[in-house]
Amino acid sequence: MPRASLTDLEAVRIAPTPRLPVLGDALARRLAPAGSFLVPTILYFLLAVTSLVLGGTIAAMAIIGGVVEARPLPAWTRGVVGTASLVSFVVAWLPLLWWIRRRRNGLRRVVTHGALAPAQLVARLPLPVAGGHAVVLSARLGDRDRTIRTTFPRLVQGETVEILWLAGVDVVIAFPGGRAVAAPVR
Repeated sequence: MPRASLTDLEAVRIAPTPRLPVLGDALARRLAPAGSFLVPTILYFLLAVTSLVLGGTIAAMAIIGGVVEARPLPAWTRGVVGTASLVSFVVAWLPLLWWIRRRRNGLRRVVTHGALAPAQLVARLPLPVAGGHAVVLSARLGDRDRTIRTTFPRLVQGETVEILWLAGVDVVIAFPGGRAVAAPVR
């Protein structure tokens, strides 16, 4: 008889803490897939192209700076302008890469070292998009009460859902219906 697969919550519950990095990696990749970074990547591409043009322009202006007479520029100026453009293009990507890494590492740390805690639905708020609802959860995380705002399907007022949390990380993983969903902590 084939064995039924475990839900995310069951996999987290049965694994001893610290949990295996394989579980953390799998959930982090699913909760923050590459496709979820598409819009920020497009915006950063535009920023990088802008920096490419501006970096070259600034380098060219610095080289040409005091030249008033019309005379040919030395051959090395093309290399300097090209290098400045390339460096500014690469540097423009660093904040995006740092953010993606920070987000995935935070989720990974919550899965591998986090603790389960109950959170109760205290409010449903209408969203202006497509008639959806945001939910507000209240949970006691460590020694402080925290508020978690996110969009969980099929939760009713007063319902309790298990969350996985870790002190110092600004995201929790909730398990409505046993399936993992990431949510920011405020």
